[in-house]
Amino acid sequence: MLPVIVNFLGWTGAACCTLGYLLVSTRMIDSNSWKYQMLNALGGIFLVTSALYNHDAPNTVANGLWALIGLTSLCRLFLFQSFKKSNHQ
Repeated sequence: MLPVIVNFLGWTGAACCTLGYLLVSTRMIDSNSWKYQMLNALGGIFLVTSALYNHDAPNTVANGLWALIGLTSLCRLFLFQSFKKSNHQ
């Protein structure tokens, strides 16, 4: 059962990253939006899960960095929004 779950997560991760790229490339979402960064972060995390399970070190590192960039960008977006809200009150 675990291989099926890991395989599903891997394909879902690939879909998230590809969908994010498609939406930004067609200007349906902005690259600075939380939606784009969330797709990248989740996609990277899911792909790392699959790569770790399959003992694929290069993809683990590449997708780990991808997820880290997405998570860092999400944190910056939410911190900036919180900072803007606290300064306008």
